[in-house]
Amino acid sequence: MHGANRLASTSLLEGLVWGRRAGRDAAARERVEGEPEVPNRSDRDPALPDGFVDGKFERLHRVLGERVGLTRAPEGLDRACAALRRLKGETDAYARTRPARDVAELRNAATVGLLLARAAREAEPAGCHALEGVPCR
Repeated sequence: MHGANRLASTSLLEGLVWGRRAGRDAAARERVEGEPEVPNRSDRDPALPDGFVDGKFERLHRVLGERVGLTRAPEGLDRACAALRRLKGETDAYARTRPARDVAELRNAATVGLLLARAAREAEPAGCHALEGVPCR
């Protein structure tokens, strides 16, 4: 959906049509490909430290909440990007050698968080957030 159209009445119909198409496509792919094999928590390598995933998720939430909120400061976003790069690197190492669903979910969340922080660093923000020191359009 186009960003300028997200609040128009046509966007509701557009969401309905594209949602239906996406659902049908996902269902067709599931029938053909099946669900990928990803070990669950109980199958993971015992070398994974206790509380590793939970602790990293807490750190991810804290960094995003403190540094990548509605009002952002450029130096805070720089710190957030650095922290999220470290978190993603720590998670990537485990995801490659010890595949488990919870580690994969953490890796995906860290990747999305890093992408959000990078996008928020744009000099001219658009949408429902503000960058401190940058006047609104």
